[in-house]
Amino acid sequence: MPMTGTRITDRRILIALIVSLVLIQVGLLTIVLRPTAPDEAAPGPSVSPPERITPSAVSSVSSEPTSTRITEVEHWTNDVAVPESSASATDIASLARAFDEERAAEHLAHLASDELSGRQPGTRGGKEAGAYVAEQFAAYGLSPAGINGTYYQTFTVPYGRITAQPVLAVTSAEEETPKRTHAYRTDYRALTGGYIGAGEATGPVIWLNSCLDQDYTGLNMEDKVVLCRYSGDPQVYRAAIEHQVGGLLLMDRERPDEPFRRGGHRETAWVPETIPAYLISPEIAGDLLIGSDYTLDDLSLRFSATPLSSTVHMEVAIDEQSEVAARNVLGLLPGSDPAYKDQVVVIGAHYDHLGEEPDGEVMNGANDNASGVATMLELARLGQAQDVRPARSVLFAAWDGEEQGLLGSRHYVEHPTQSLTRTIAMLNLDMVGAGERLQIDGDGIVAEQLKASASTYGITHSVTFHGSSDHAPFQNARVPAAMLIYWPDTAYHTPADEMSAIDPQKLKAVGTLSTHALTALAQGYVELEQTVKQLEVSVATGDREAFLALLNPGSTSSTDASVGPERHSHSAFEAAQAAWFDNVQAGKLTSVTFRPGHIRIGDNEATVRLEIAYGWADDHGRARRASYDARFVRRNDAWRFAGYSLDTLEGDVVAVERWSDVPVTTRQLLSTTEELYVSIASDLGATPVPGTRFVIYPSDDTLRAVARPTSDERVGWLVASPQYAEIAWGEPITPAVVSLVLNQMGLPPGEGTWL
Repeated sequence: MPMTGTRITDRRILIALIVSLVLIQVGLLTIVLRPTAPDEAAPGPSVSPPERITPSAVSSVSSEPTSTRITEVEHWTNDVAVPESSASATDIASLARAFDEERAAEHLAHLASDELSGRQPGTRGGKEAGAYVAEQFAAYGLSPAGINGTYYQTFTVPYGRITAQPVLAVTSAEEETPKRTHAYRTDYRALTGGYIGAGEATGPVIWLNSCLDQDYTGLNMEDKVVLCRYSGDPQVYRAAIEHQVGGLLLMDRERPDEPFRRGGHRETAWVPETIPAYLISPEIAGDLLIGSDYTLDDLSLRFSATPLSSTVHMEVAIDEQSEVAARNVLGLLPGSDPAYKDQVVVIGAHYDHLGEEPDGEVMNGANDNASGVATMLELARLGQAQDVRPARSVLFAAWDGEEQGLLGSRHYVEHPTQSLTRTIAMLNLDMVGAGERLQIDGDGIVAEQLKASASTYGITHSVTFHGSSDHAPFQNARVPAAMLIYWPDTAYHTPADEMSAIDPQKLKAVGTLSTHALTALAQGYVELEQTVKQLEVSVATGDREAFLALLNPGSTSSTDASVGPERHSHSAFEAAQAAWFDNVQAGKLTSVTFRPGHIRIGDNEATVRLEIAYGWADDHGRARRASYDARFVRRNDAWRFAGYSLDTLEGDVVAVERWSDVPVTTRQLLSTTEELYVSIASDLGATPVPGTRFVIYPSDDTLRAVARPTSDERVGWLVASPQYAEIAWGEPITPAVVSLVLNQMGLPPGEGTWL
């Protein structure tokens, strides 16, 4: 509702009274606080753009450091040893950039060669591929991590191979011999496993809709060849066996241009005599209708049995064995830190593929998944060449049997050679040398670090949650796991998946990304945890010198590059943090906890979610808690605390710094805050000060923990200087803005709140 003239007049009178009171108070304070030296003029209020350093505790404590010591410190884990000096910081970014895609391509070319015959489990090529990986593990200094002191973990898988090209001959009622020859894999493909596979059938073709049990009601389909829609429902095959069908023809009109991709042989025959079953193309389906009055569209509308005018001959020969030997290949890089070496990070890639086709084509699987294994091998070589000895142990795993249903990784999860409860992360590489777009599949710490690593190198990616590869068994076992994959790939499960399809730049991107993420998980996280522990101990013991030694002197409070050059001098940042330290030590500190949560490492910088809690003797045992993102940077081969991870945006007059947990965007905050600040300054007759800053905290607990840790009172907002205000999200913003403007008009910080 618009203001009336009376209300506007009343508001202006109120503003005039406030301004008058401000001027009176400024005058009184000038007289009281005037320096005694007659030739030294009192300085006026500063209106220059501020140096924003969080926390504002710099203005609220005595400069005298205390010697408070805590006799009993609440530690967040007993596993973290506190280094005598600053925790080291590995140059992860430089290590990742050293990934050599040409060396990886050499491994890939061998694994995807005809010599290994498609690497099907139970074949000579499959065994030789596993042996090659084991030889490379040994050459790169990895310890055997299989069974009985070997690199191998053996298990069994079903084996099946079509030994001759399947036959399909279509004869119409008007001809005695087939009209044309159909091409295997282009026009049709044989399906195997369970109720279907080997067999021979010759008979008239009957359209039977979906070929489910109810479609057979009242019909005698013995030795008939049945045509139906393809659904992938295994009940179709069971119904065909039960009704003594001679053969199945399955038409997929939903994806008519999709090539007939071959799957792995997942199961042997379940019955003494199977029947042949083919996926067929629309062209073959059209041939089946010759001599009838139907079209394919007509058939799609017919839900009852419909005899056609054609006869089909089908024949499939298969060599099957219920069990053949398969083996995972496992190599361990032992951890170097006694407190962490029992923790395991897994990097895995399956090395099996689909073997040979009955027409002699070899399914070499260059992208699927010689590319993943080659990337993993180059990563192992790079670690040896750079003498990388991570704190945590790293298990390099080449899985067998993935194409048959993740059999190798499932077997490992059920029979782990390293403690699964101590396995903290799993990174899976599958199809990383070709394909349309890079996907990070999964969630949790591995996916989050992969996203941070991708951002570090500007690698475009998307995030998915399909879980259809070897990371899935780990996820099901509650181990954080994620996969890197380029998808879709037009050559997937076809003979076209050859070395010539591999893009070296895709190998480089995934190699760089996986090297960075793996090293971060196995080493960088430990270094940061130890740095956080050092911060905790320095605060707990009141060791001011040790605390200051863990700081990065030139830090700003924001990670946003748009704010321009660093605004703070070394001494200013250290002064702010020293003031915070002294504020914490001002009372009788009885407990302190710095617990690192979510960690993300980039290019020589990191963000750590800190959960802090501390208490004083007069708190009656109630610990004060807060949680926020803290920045760390790699400086002089050590991690240094670099302030708080804030998103900063500058407007025409003000700038806003938003803590990560504030539930609105920085742009929204800037728009609202700038409009209000300019309006209140105008109402009070003040000139807005360019560069005025507003820091928006996620809660009053965080604001107090950072800016007034020893305060007994709730802290909703603070105006500690004329240059900036600190406000907790959810607090009314107007009082803070009014106080800030009054301070910019001449009232010293902290004065005038009674107005």
